[in-house]
Amino acid sequence: MAVATLKKLWKNEYFQTAIMVALMLGIVFGFWYGVQWVLHTEHPALAVASQSMLPTLNVGDLIIVQGTPPSQIYANYLDGDIIVFRRPSDPNELIVHRAVDSENRSDGYWFTTKGDNNYGNDPQKVHERYLVGKVVGRIPHLGNLALLMHTRENMYVFTAIIIIIIVLFLTFPFESDKKEKTDDKKKTWRDWKLFGKISLKMIYLLIVNVLIVVFIVLNLWGAFTFWQPGANPP
Repeated sequence: MAVATLKKLWKNEYFQTAIMVALMLGIVFGFWYGVQWVLHTEHPALAVASQSMLPTLNVGDLIIVQGTPPSQIYANYLDGDIIVFRRPSDPNELIVHRAVDSENRSDGYWFTTKGDNNYGNDPQKVHERYLVGKVVGRIPHLGNLALLMHTRENMYVFTAIIIIIIVLFLTFPFESDKKEKTDDKKKTWRDWKLFGKISLKMIYLLIVNVLIVVFIVLNLWGAFTFWQPGANPP
């Protein structure tokens, strides 16, 4: 009885969609936390939001951050490591600048930092406890997606689009595959197949799932978007 119920439930399109969404959520979050574990930092990907690191980093670049022991940070005015750190006065704010000098004091390492596009060093030195990691990679322009979602207005628009698509899907359910095979004359526009085995129904579900995944990913990146002191504009 239970097996028959499960088989019947599995044939339900809404149930299949829910399972697909749950699997995609699991994959996205599994990947995100997996990357955090591999790179040894809770902020493995960040979007550049200011011009203070020009020309090395452009606004909209996505940077990859790796957790690094402070003793392994190379500090130099020309080619020192670009590090990500928390602002001492506001630990919730992340900053990315180049390490230009380091001091190993009795209480740990202290770093002098500077933006490549700024005239002088940052006014405050950074203690190692505020260090998040160093930049080990850059993906041009990809961070613009996170910056786009970082505004509340754009977030509302994107959420509304997803809700509208889901409502349309629930309001106009697709015909089952059995009806499609037995009654070709009653096919609707949603049932016509494109390119052989690909149907409009499959395309529709793919769009919904992609939008949901993009929404989640951009929120993960957008939550860690930072600005840089001394940038113009800020």
